[in-house]
Amino acid sequence: MSSFHIDHILPESLVSNLTELEKVKSLLKLGSKFDIHGYENLLPCITKTFWWGLGLSILGALLAFVFVGYLLLLAVWIWSIFRVVKGLAKLTSNKGYNG
Repeated sequence: MSSFHIDHILPESLVSNLTELEKVKSLLKLGSKFDIHGYENLLPCITKTFWWGLGLSILGALLAFVFVGYLLLLAVWIWSIFRVVKGLAKLTSNKGYNG
């Protein structure tokens, strides 16, 4: 269970079932102002992006003595930009992140 990671506090699928959404929000004590499409629901995904990016960047820096390290650093940079842009686009369009 220590490797278990939650990307979102609540899944986006609860939007279609408002009674279930309210039940889960009250069970988790999130309050009535909790927005399933808001920043607070994306926060766990942001920390995941940071830690994976940091870890892979360190690995890429260590492997930079070999050409493969530069390729890994480039891939991490592209992946991080993609995740940040995707998250901001979903946040501003009031949609969930989905990964």
